[in-house]
Amino acid sequence: MAENKGRNARINAFLGFFNQFVILALGLVIPRLVLVNYGSEVNGLLTTVTQIFTYVALLEAGIGNASINAFYKPIVAQDKDGICDVFSATQKYFRKVTLLYALCVIVISFGYPLVVASELNYATIFWVIFFQGMSGVVTFYFSAAYRQLLTADGKYYIISTIHLIIYILSSASKIILMSYGVDIVFLQVLNFIITCIQILMFVWVMRKRYGYLKKVSSPNMAALSERNAFVVHEVSSTIFSSTDALVLSTFCSLKVTSVYTVYNMVFTSLSSLINSVNNGLNYILGHVYAKNDSKKYEVAHDTYESIYMMSVFAVFTVAYVLILPFVSLYTAGVVDIQYVDEFLPILFVGIQLLSCSRAVASRLITISGHAKATQGRSIIEACINLVASLILVNLIGIYGVLLGTIIALLYRSNDIIIYANKKILKRSPYCTYKKMLVYLSIFAIVVILCEIFKEHLISLISNFLVFIIGGFVCTLISIIVYALATFLVDNNVRKIIIEKVKK
Repeated sequence: MAENKGRNARINAFLGFFNQFVILALGLVIPRLVLVNYGSEVNGLLTTVTQIFTYVALLEAGIGNASINAFYKPIVAQDKDGICDVFSATQKYFRKVTLLYALCVIVISFGYPLVVASELNYATIFWVIFFQGMSGVVTFYFSAAYRQLLTADGKYYIISTIHLIIYILSSASKIILMSYGVDIVFLQVLNFIITCIQILMFVWVMRKRYGYLKKVSSPNMAALSERNAFVVHEVSSTIFSSTDALVLSTFCSLKVTSVYTVYNMVFTSLSSLINSVNNGLNYILGHVYAKNDSKKYEVAHDTYESIYMMSVFAVFTVAYVLILPFVSLYTAGVVDIQYVDEFLPILFVGIQLLSCSRAVASRLITISGHAKATQGRSIIEACINLVASLILVNLIGIYGVLLGTIIALLYRSNDIIIYANKKILKRSPYCTYKKMLVYLSIFAIVVILCEIFKEHLISLISNFLVFIIGGFVCTLISIIVYALATFLVDNNVRKIIIEKVKK
Protein backbone atom coordinates (compact mmCIF):
# COMPACT_ATOMS: atom_id res chain seq x y z
CA MET A 1 0.00 0.00 0.00
CA ALA A 2 2.76 2.42 1.03
CA GLU A 3 4.75 1.40 -2.05
CA ASN A 4 1.75 2.11 -4.31
CA LYS A 5 1.23 5.46 -2.61
CA GLY A 6 4.86 6.40 -3.17
CA ARG A 7 4.65 5.28 -6.79
CA ASN A 8 1.47 7.29 -7.36
CA ALA A 9 3.04 10.34 -5.73
CA ARG A 10 6.08 10.19 -8.03
CA ILE A 11 3.95 9.68 -11.14
CA ASN A 12 1.55 12.46 -10.07
CA ALA A 13 4.43 14.85 -9.49
CA PHE A 14 6.23 14.06 -12.75
CA LEU A 15 3.19 14.03 -15.04
CA GLY A 16 1.64 17.02 -13.30
CA PHE A 17 4.83 19.02 -13.78
CA PHE A 18 5.35 17.85 -17.37
CA ASN A 19 1.71 18.53 -18.23
CA GLN A 20 1.88 22.05 -16.86
CA PHE A 21 5.26 22.68 -18.50
CA VAL A 22 3.74 21.88 -21.90
CA ILE A 23 0.75 24.09 -21.07
CA LEU A 24 3.13 26.88 -20.05
CA ALA A 25 5.13 26.60 -23.28
CA LEU A 26 2.12 26.44 -25.58
CA GLY A 27 0.29 28.96 -23.44
CA LEU A 28 2.93 31.53 -24.31
CA VAL A 29 2.62 30.87 -28.03
CA ILE A 30 -1.17 31.11 -28.37
CA PRO A 31 -1.74 34.53 -26.69
CA ARG A 32 1.14 35.87 -28.77
CA LEU A 33 -0.63 34.68 -31.93
CA VAL A 34 -3.88 36.21 -30.67
CA LEU A 35 -2.13 39.55 -30.10
CA VAL A 36 -0.43 39.55 -33.50
CA ASN A 37 -3.34 38.19 -35.57
CA TYR A 38 -6.38 39.59 -33.75
CA GLY A 39 -5.07 42.49 -31.60
CA SER A 40 -5.27 43.49 -27.95
CA GLU A 41 -9.05 43.92 -28.17
CA VAL A 42 -9.69 40.21 -28.79
CA ASN A 43 -7.00 39.20 -26.29
CA GLY A 44 -8.67 41.32 -23.62
CA LEU A 45 -12.10 39.89 -24.52
CA LEU A 46 -10.93 36.28 -24.17
CA THR A 47 -9.41 37.02 -20.76
CA THR A 48 -12.53 38.80 -19.53
CA VAL A 49 -14.84 36.02 -20.75
CA THR A 50 -12.67 33.43 -19.00
CA GLN A 51 -13.00 35.32 -15.73
CA ILE A 52 -16.75 35.74 -16.18
CA PHE A 53 -17.15 31.97 -16.38
CA THR A 54 -14.90 31.57 -13.39
CA TYR A 55 -17.67 33.36 -11.50
CA VAL A 56 -20.41 31.27 -13.14
CA ALA A 57 -18.54 28.13 -12.07
CA LEU A 58 -19.30 29.17 -8.48
CA LEU A 59 -22.63 27.42 -8.97
CA GLU A 60 -20.55 24.26 -8.56
CA ALA A 61 -18.66 25.73 -5.58
CA GLY A 62 -18.11 23.70 -2.45
CA ILE A 63 -18.76 20.26 -3.84
CA GLY A 64 -15.18 19.75 -5.06
CA ASN A 65 -13.32 20.09 -1.75
CA ALA A 66 -16.20 18.57 0.22
CA SER A 67 -16.30 15.44 -1.94
CA ILE A 68 -12.51 15.00 -1.96
CA ASN A 69 -12.50 15.16 1.84
CA ALA A 70 -15.44 12.73 1.98
CA PHE A 71 -13.62 10.25 -0.29
CA TYR A 72 -10.49 10.03 1.93
CA LYS A 73 -11.92 7.77 4.67
CA PRO A 74 -13.58 5.12 2.44
CA ILE A 75 -10.50 5.09 0.18
CA VAL A 76 -8.12 4.53 3.12
CA ALA A 77 -10.49 1.83 4.46
CA GLN A 78 -10.86 0.34 0.95
CA ASP A 79 -14.64 0.58 1.35
CA LYS A 80 -16.05 0.36 -2.19
CA ASP A 81 -19.64 0.80 -1.05
CA GLY A 82 -18.66 3.98 0.78
CA ILE A 83 -16.83 5.26 -2.30
CA CYS A 84 -19.90 4.57 -4.45
CA ASP A 85 -22.19 6.42 -2.04
CA VAL A 86 -19.97 9.53 -1.98
CA PHE A 87 -19.52 9.39 -5.77
CA SER A 88 -23.28 9.14 -6.31
CA ALA A 89 -23.88 12.19 -4.10
CA THR A 90 -21.13 14.14 -5.86
CA GLN A 91 -22.47 13.35 -9.32
CA LYS A 92 -26.05 14.16 -8.31
CA TYR A 93 -25.05 17.58 -7.01
CA PHE A 94 -22.90 18.46 -10.04
CA ARG A 95 -25.61 17.52 -12.52
CA LYS A 96 -28.30 19.43 -10.65
CA VAL A 97 -26.50 22.77 -10.67
CA THR A 98 -25.09 22.38 -14.18
CA LEU A 99 -28.56 23.13 -15.53
CA LEU A 100 -28.36 26.55 -13.84
CA TYR A 101 -24.88 26.96 -15.32
CA ALA A 102 -26.32 26.44 -18.82
CA LEU A 103 -28.99 29.08 -18.16
CA CYS A 104 -26.30 31.55 -17.08
CA VAL A 105 -24.35 30.88 -20.27
CA ILE A 106 -27.37 31.83 -22.38
CA VAL A 107 -28.15 34.98 -20.36
CA ILE A 108 -24.52 36.20 -20.40
CA SER A 109 -24.16 35.45 -24.12
CA PHE A 110 -27.07 37.76 -24.90
CA GLY A 111 -26.39 40.40 -22.22
CA TYR A 112 -22.62 40.98 -22.02
CA PRO A 113 -22.16 42.24 -25.63
CA LEU A 114 -24.65 45.02 -24.80
CA VAL A 115 -22.62 46.42 -21.87
CA VAL A 116 -18.96 45.92 -22.80
CA ALA A 117 -17.11 48.83 -24.42
CA SER A 118 -15.58 47.17 -27.47
CA GLU A 119 -14.87 47.69 -31.15
CA LEU A 120 -15.92 44.06 -31.80
CA ASN A 121 -19.41 43.39 -33.16
CA TYR A 122 -22.27 41.87 -31.15
CA ALA A 123 -22.30 38.51 -32.95
CA THR A 124 -18.59 37.86 -32.41
CA ILE A 125 -18.78 38.55 -28.68
CA PHE A 126 -22.00 36.49 -28.38
CA TRP A 127 -20.60 33.34 -30.00
CA VAL A 128 -17.23 33.58 -28.21
CA ILE A 129 -19.08 33.65 -24.88
CA PHE A 130 -21.61 30.96 -25.85
CA PHE A 131 -19.16 28.29 -26.98
CA GLN A 132 -16.70 28.91 -24.15
CA GLY A 133 -19.58 28.64 -21.69
CA MET A 134 -20.94 25.44 -23.22
CA SER A 135 -17.52 23.83 -22.85
CA GLY A 136 -17.90 24.36 -19.11
CA VAL A 137 -21.46 23.00 -19.13
CA VAL A 138 -20.58 19.63 -20.67
CA THR A 139 -17.41 19.31 -18.56
CA PHE A 140 -19.20 19.81 -15.25
CA TYR A 141 -22.16 17.61 -16.18
CA PHE A 142 -20.28 14.58 -17.47
CA SER A 143 -16.79 14.48 -15.88
CA ALA A 144 -16.55 16.69 -12.77
CA ALA A 145 -17.38 13.89 -10.30
CA TYR A 146 -14.75 11.64 -11.90
CA ARG A 147 -12.04 14.22 -11.29
CA GLN A 148 -12.81 14.47 -7.57
CA LEU A 149 -12.53 10.69 -7.09
CA LEU A 150 -9.30 10.45 -9.08
CA THR A 151 -7.76 13.31 -7.07
CA ALA A 152 -8.72 11.82 -3.70
CA ASP A 153 -7.50 8.35 -4.75
CA GLY A 154 -4.04 9.61 -5.69
CA LYS A 155 -4.68 9.08 -9.40
CA TYR A 156 -4.15 12.70 -10.41
CA TYR A 157 -1.76 11.47 -13.09
CA ILE A 158 -4.78 10.22 -15.07
CA ILE A 159 -6.25 13.73 -15.07
CA SER A 160 -2.85 15.15 -16.08
CA THR A 161 -2.44 12.68 -18.94
CA ILE A 162 -5.89 13.36 -20.41
CA HIS A 163 -5.42 17.11 -20.04
CA LEU A 164 -2.03 16.88 -21.74
CA ILE A 165 -3.36 14.99 -24.76
CA ILE A 166 -6.34 17.31 -25.14
CA TYR A 167 -4.31 20.48 -24.62
CA ILE A 168 -1.75 19.51 -27.26
CA LEU A 169 -4.55 18.65 -29.70
CA SER A 170 -6.37 21.91 -28.98
CA SER A 171 -3.25 24.08 -29.10
CA ALA A 172 -1.92 22.55 -32.31
CA SER A 173 -5.29 23.11 -33.98
CA LYS A 174 -5.46 26.72 -32.79
CA ILE A 175 -1.91 27.52 -33.87
CA ILE A 176 -2.52 26.16 -37.37
CA LEU A 177 -5.88 27.91 -37.79
CA MET A 178 -4.70 31.24 -36.32
CA SER A 179 -1.74 31.30 -38.69
CA TYR A 180 -4.31 31.29 -41.49
CA GLY A 181 -6.36 34.04 -39.84
CA VAL A 182 -9.43 31.87 -39.17
CA ASP A 183 -12.27 33.69 -37.41
CA ILE A 184 -12.01 33.68 -33.59
CA VAL A 185 -15.55 32.26 -33.28
CA PHE A 186 -14.57 29.15 -35.22
CA LEU A 187 -11.70 28.62 -32.79
CA GLN A 188 -14.21 28.59 -29.92
CA VAL A 189 -16.34 26.01 -31.78
CA LEU A 190 -13.25 23.86 -32.22
CA ASN A 191 -12.47 24.16 -28.51
CA PHE A 192 -15.98 22.95 -27.66
CA ILE A 193 -15.63 19.89 -29.91
CA ILE A 194 -12.26 18.98 -28.35
CA THR A 195 -13.79 19.36 -24.86
CA CYS A 196 -16.37 16.71 -25.82
CA ILE A 197 -13.54 14.37 -26.85
CA GLN A 198 -11.95 14.91 -23.42
CA ILE A 199 -15.17 13.87 -21.70
CA LEU A 200 -15.31 10.63 -23.70
CA MET A 201 -11.75 9.85 -22.57
CA PHE A 202 -12.68 10.34 -18.90
CA VAL A 203 -15.74 8.11 -19.24
CA TRP A 204 -13.71 5.33 -20.88
CA VAL A 205 -10.92 5.44 -18.27
CA MET A 206 -13.32 5.45 -15.31
CA ARG A 207 -15.28 2.47 -16.62
CA LYS A 208 -12.02 0.56 -16.93
CA ARG A 209 -10.58 1.46 -13.50
CA TYR A 210 -13.70 1.93 -11.37
CA GLY A 211 -16.12 -0.60 -12.80
CA TYR A 212 -17.83 -0.95 -9.41
CA LEU A 213 -19.20 2.60 -9.76
CA LYS A 214 -21.79 1.20 -12.17
CA LYS A 215 -23.63 -0.44 -9.30
CA VAL A 216 -26.70 1.28 -7.84
CA SER A 217 -25.92 3.14 -4.62
CA SER A 218 -27.62 5.55 -2.26
CA PRO A 219 -26.20 9.09 -2.46
CA ASN A 220 -24.44 9.85 0.83
CA MET A 221 -25.37 13.53 1.01
CA ALA A 222 -24.38 13.64 4.70
CA ALA A 223 -20.75 13.05 3.67
CA LEU A 224 -20.90 16.37 1.82
CA SER A 225 -22.30 18.29 4.78
CA GLU A 226 -19.43 20.82 4.68
CA ARG A 227 -20.16 21.83 1.09
CA ASN A 228 -21.98 25.01 2.15
CA ALA A 229 -18.93 26.16 4.09
CA PHE A 230 -16.75 25.40 1.07
CA VAL A 231 -19.18 27.39 -1.09
CA VAL A 232 -18.44 30.47 1.01
CA HIS A 233 -14.68 29.86 0.75
CA GLU A 234 -14.76 29.27 -3.00
CA VAL A 235 -17.03 32.25 -3.71
CA SER A 236 -14.74 34.46 -1.65
CA SER A 237 -11.65 32.97 -3.29
CA THR A 238 -13.05 33.52 -6.78
CA ILE A 239 -14.03 37.11 -6.05
CA PHE A 240 -10.56 37.58 -4.63
CA SER A 241 -8.62 36.00 -7.49
CA SER A 242 -10.77 36.86 -10.49
CA THR A 243 -11.79 40.49 -10.10
CA ASP A 244 -8.75 42.16 -11.62
CA ALA A 245 -9.45 41.66 -15.33
CA LEU A 246 -13.14 42.41 -14.89
CA VAL A 247 -12.44 45.62 -12.96
CA LEU A 248 -9.83 46.72 -15.51
CA SER A 249 -12.09 46.03 -18.50
CA THR A 250 -14.89 47.97 -16.81
CA PHE A 251 -12.99 50.98 -15.43
CA CYS A 252 -10.04 51.15 -17.84
CA SER A 253 -10.17 49.38 -21.22
CA LEU A 254 -9.72 46.01 -22.89
CA LYS A 255 -6.24 47.12 -23.98
CA VAL A 256 -5.17 47.74 -20.37
CA THR A 257 -6.72 44.37 -19.55
CA SER A 258 -4.51 42.89 -22.27
CA VAL A 259 -1.39 44.30 -20.57
CA TYR A 260 -2.53 42.74 -17.30
CA THR A 261 -3.18 39.47 -19.15
CA VAL A 262 0.35 39.19 -20.54
CA TYR A 263 1.98 39.54 -17.11
CA ASN A 264 -0.69 37.50 -15.36
CA MET A 265 -0.32 34.75 -17.97
CA VAL A 266 3.33 34.26 -17.01
CA PHE A 267 2.82 34.28 -13.26
CA THR A 268 -0.33 32.18 -13.18
CA SER A 269 1.30 29.68 -15.56
CA LEU A 270 4.26 29.33 -13.22
CA SER A 271 1.92 29.06 -10.25
CA SER A 272 -0.01 26.34 -12.08
CA LEU A 273 3.28 24.59 -12.82
CA ILE A 274 4.03 24.39 -9.11
CA ASN A 275 0.45 23.61 -8.13
CA SER A 276 0.26 20.78 -10.65
CA VAL A 277 2.79 18.95 -8.48
CA ASN A 278 1.05 20.15 -5.33
CA ASN A 279 -2.34 18.89 -6.52
CA GLY A 280 -0.86 15.50 -7.29
CA LEU A 281 0.62 15.18 -3.79
CA ASN A 282 -2.11 16.80 -1.65
CA TYR A 283 -3.87 13.47 -1.23
CA ILE A 284 -0.91 12.22 0.86
CA LEU A 285 -1.63 14.85 3.52
CA GLY A 286 -5.31 13.91 3.36
CA HIS A 287 -4.61 10.21 3.84
CA VAL A 288 -2.15 10.83 6.70
CA TYR A 289 -4.62 13.14 8.46
CA ALA A 290 -7.43 10.57 8.03
CA LYS A 291 -5.37 8.09 10.10
CA ASN A 292 -5.54 10.45 13.15
CA ASP A 293 -1.79 10.33 13.86
CA SER A 294 -1.05 13.95 14.85
CA LYS A 295 2.71 13.47 15.30
CA LYS A 296 3.14 11.85 11.92
CA TYR A 297 0.97 14.47 10.27
CA GLU A 298 2.94 17.36 11.80
CA VAL A 299 6.22 16.02 10.39
CA ALA A 300 4.62 15.48 6.97
CA HIS A 301 3.07 18.96 7.08
CA ASP A 302 6.31 20.78 7.98
CA THR A 303 8.42 18.88 5.45
CA TYR A 304 5.90 19.40 2.68
CA GLU A 305 5.54 23.10 3.53
CA SER A 306 9.30 23.64 3.40
CA ILE A 307 9.76 21.96 0.04
CA TYR A 308 6.71 23.67 -1.44
CA MET A 309 7.66 27.13 -0.17
CA MET A 310 11.25 26.66 -1.35
CA SER A 311 10.00 25.76 -4.84
CA VAL A 312 7.69 28.78 -4.93
CA PHE A 313 10.39 31.28 -4.01
CA ALA A 314 12.96 29.69 -6.34
CA VAL A 315 10.62 29.84 -9.34
CA PHE A 316 9.26 33.34 -8.75
CA THR A 317 12.69 34.78 -8.06
CA VAL A 318 13.68 33.70 -11.57
CA ALA A 319 10.38 35.06 -12.91
CA TYR A 320 11.10 38.45 -11.35
CA VAL A 321 14.56 38.58 -12.93
CA LEU A 322 13.39 37.63 -16.43
CA ILE A 323 9.86 39.02 -16.75
CA LEU A 324 10.70 42.38 -18.34
CA PRO A 325 13.08 40.93 -20.95
CA PHE A 326 10.41 38.33 -21.72
CA VAL A 327 7.61 40.87 -22.12
CA SER A 328 9.85 43.00 -24.33
CA LEU A 329 10.47 40.03 -26.65
CA TYR A 330 6.96 38.64 -26.42
CA THR A 331 5.15 41.85 -27.38
CA ALA A 332 7.65 42.98 -30.03
CA GLY A 333 5.68 44.38 -32.95
CA VAL A 334 2.54 45.07 -30.89
CA VAL A 335 2.21 48.86 -30.91
CA ASP A 336 -1.37 49.60 -29.81
CA ILE A 337 -0.32 49.87 -26.13
CA GLN A 338 2.92 49.82 -24.09
CA TYR A 339 3.49 46.44 -22.42
CA VAL A 340 6.90 46.87 -20.73
CA ASP A 341 6.32 48.36 -17.25
CA GLU A 342 9.04 48.22 -14.60
CA PHE A 343 6.60 48.55 -11.67
CA LEU A 344 4.39 45.57 -12.51
CA PRO A 345 6.84 42.68 -11.83
CA ILE A 346 7.23 43.32 -8.08
CA LEU A 347 3.45 43.58 -7.66
CA PHE A 348 2.74 40.34 -9.53
CA VAL A 349 5.52 38.45 -7.72
CA GLY A 350 4.33 39.79 -4.36
CA ILE A 351 0.86 38.40 -5.03
CA GLN A 352 2.21 34.96 -5.92
CA LEU A 353 4.58 34.73 -2.97
CA LEU A 354 1.86 35.68 -0.49
CA SER A 355 -0.66 33.34 -2.11
CA CYS A 356 1.61 30.32 -2.29
CA SER A 357 3.20 30.75 1.14
CA ARG A 358 -0.14 29.99 2.79
CA ALA A 359 -1.09 27.06 0.52
CA VAL A 360 -0.11 24.16 2.80
CA ALA A 361 -1.66 25.78 5.88
CA SER A 362 -4.81 26.41 3.86
CA ARG A 363 -4.91 22.77 2.81
CA LEU A 364 -4.74 21.73 6.47
CA ILE A 365 -7.79 23.88 7.23
CA THR A 366 -9.61 22.13 4.39
CA ILE A 367 -8.83 18.51 5.30
CA SER A 368 -9.29 19.04 9.05
CA GLY A 369 -12.92 20.16 8.74
CA HIS A 370 -12.34 23.79 9.74
CA ALA A 371 -13.89 25.28 6.59
CA LYS A 372 -17.03 26.45 8.40
CA ALA A 373 -15.09 28.01 11.27
CA THR A 374 -12.99 30.11 8.88
CA GLN A 375 -15.57 31.11 6.26
CA GLY A 376 -16.08 34.58 7.75
CA ARG A 377 -12.39 35.35 7.38
CA SER A 378 -12.52 34.33 3.73
CA ILE A 379 -15.39 36.77 3.15
CA ILE A 380 -13.39 39.56 4.78
CA GLU A 381 -10.47 38.88 2.40
CA ALA A 382 -12.72 39.10 -0.65
CA CYS A 383 -14.33 42.32 0.60
CA ILE A 384 -10.97 43.95 1.29
CA ASN A 385 -9.75 43.03 -2.19
CA LEU A 386 -12.89 44.21 -3.97
CA VAL A 387 -13.22 47.51 -2.10
CA ALA A 388 -9.50 48.34 -2.27
CA SER A 389 -9.35 47.48 -5.99
CA LEU A 390 -12.42 49.58 -6.85
CA ILE A 391 -11.01 52.58 -4.99
CA LEU A 392 -7.42 52.30 -6.19
CA VAL A 393 -8.17 51.49 -9.86
CA ASN A 394 -9.69 54.95 -10.23
CA LEU A 395 -6.57 56.52 -8.74
CA ILE A 396 -3.66 54.55 -10.21
CA GLY A 397 -5.20 52.20 -12.78
CA ILE A 398 -3.67 48.74 -13.17
CA TYR A 399 -1.39 49.25 -10.16
CA GLY A 400 -4.49 49.83 -8.05
CA VAL A 401 -6.08 46.43 -8.65
CA LEU A 402 -2.78 44.68 -7.90
CA LEU A 403 -2.26 46.68 -4.69
CA GLY A 404 -5.83 45.85 -3.67
CA THR A 405 -5.01 42.16 -4.01
CA ILE A 406 -1.79 42.53 -2.00
CA ILE A 407 -3.58 44.38 0.82
CA ALA A 408 -6.12 41.56 1.09
CA LEU A 409 -3.38 38.92 0.97
CA LEU A 410 -1.41 40.53 3.79
CA TYR A 411 -4.46 40.08 6.00
CA ARG A 412 -5.60 36.61 4.95
CA SER A 413 -2.24 34.87 4.45
CA ASN A 414 -1.16 35.75 7.97
CA ASP A 415 -4.58 34.76 9.29
CA ILE A 416 -4.42 31.31 7.63
CA ILE A 417 -0.89 30.59 8.85
CA ILE A 418 -1.70 31.63 12.42
CA TYR A 419 -5.03 29.75 12.50
CA ALA A 420 -3.63 26.49 11.09
CA ASN A 421 -0.76 26.44 13.56
CA LYS A 422 -2.53 27.64 16.70
CA LYS A 423 -6.02 26.18 16.31
CA ILE A 424 -5.27 22.89 14.54
CA LEU A 425 -1.63 21.97 15.19
CA LYS A 426 -1.73 23.59 18.66
CA ARG A 427 1.63 25.31 18.33
CA SER A 428 3.29 28.62 17.47
CA PRO A 429 3.43 29.70 13.79
CA TYR A 430 7.12 30.52 14.30
CA CYS A 431 8.24 27.56 12.16
CA THR A 432 6.44 28.87 9.07
CA TYR A 433 7.43 32.51 9.59
CA LYS A 434 11.08 31.57 10.10
CA LYS A 435 11.18 29.94 6.67
CA MET A 436 9.34 32.85 5.06
CA LEU A 437 11.75 35.38 6.56
CA VAL A 438 14.79 33.51 5.25
CA TYR A 439 13.32 33.17 1.75
CA LEU A 440 12.14 36.80 1.66
CA SER A 441 15.63 37.97 2.63
CA ILE A 442 17.12 36.11 -0.34
CA PHE A 443 14.46 37.52 -2.66
CA ALA A 444 15.06 41.07 -1.38
CA ILE A 445 18.75 40.79 -2.29
CA VAL A 446 17.79 39.70 -5.82
CA VAL A 447 15.40 42.67 -6.16
CA ILE A 448 18.17 45.10 -5.19
CA LEU A 449 20.59 43.54 -7.69
CA CYS A 450 17.97 43.66 -10.46
CA GLU A 451 17.29 47.31 -9.74
CA ILE A 452 20.98 48.06 -10.20
CA PHE A 453 21.36 46.09 -13.44
CA LYS A 454 17.83 46.29 -14.94
CA GLU A 455 18.82 48.31 -18.04
CA HIS A 456 21.63 45.88 -18.88
CA LEU A 457 19.29 42.93 -18.38
CA ILE A 458 16.78 43.94 -21.06
CA SER A 459 19.48 44.88 -23.59
CA LEU A 460 21.48 41.70 -22.89
CA ILE A 461 18.55 39.35 -23.52
CA SER A 462 17.95 40.27 -27.14
CA ASN A 463 16.32 37.05 -28.41
CA PHE A 464 14.51 33.97 -27.13
CA LEU A 465 17.58 31.72 -27.39
CA VAL A 466 19.50 33.97 -24.99
CA PHE A 467 16.36 34.13 -22.83
CA ILE A 468 16.15 30.32 -22.59
CA ILE A 469 19.85 29.95 -21.77
CA GLY A 470 19.64 32.76 -19.19
CA GLY A 471 16.51 31.21 -17.72
CA PHE A 472 18.20 27.84 -17.33
CA VAL A 473 21.24 29.36 -15.58
CA CYS A 474 19.10 31.55 -13.30
CA THR A 475 16.83 28.64 -12.38
CA LEU A 476 19.78 26.40 -11.51
CA ILE A 477 21.34 29.07 -9.29
CA SER A 478 18.00 29.89 -7.66
CA ILE A 479 17.23 26.26 -6.83
CA ILE A 480 20.69 25.72 -5.31
CA VAL A 481 20.47 28.86 -3.15
CA TYR A 482 16.96 28.20 -1.83
CA ALA A 483 17.63 24.46 -1.36
CA LEU A 484 20.70 25.28 0.71
CA ALA A 485 18.66 27.72 2.80
CA THR A 486 15.98 25.05 3.35
CA PHE A 487 18.61 22.50 4.41
CA LEU A 488 19.94 24.95 6.99
CA VAL A 489 16.64 26.11 8.52
CA ASP A 490 14.45 22.98 8.43
CA ASN A 491 15.37 20.07 10.71
CA ASN A 492 12.96 17.60 9.09
CA VAL A 493 14.31 18.20 5.59
CA ARG A 494 17.89 18.03 6.84
CA LYS A 495 17.19 14.74 8.63
CA ILE A 496 15.56 13.18 5.56
CA ILE A 497 18.45 14.22 3.28
CA ILE A 498 21.10 12.92 5.69
CA GLU A 499 19.28 9.58 6.01
CA LYS A 500 19.03 9.28 2.21
CA VAL A 501 22.75 10.02 1.82
CA LYS A 502 23.68 7.41 4.44
CA LYS A 503 21.67 4.77 2.59
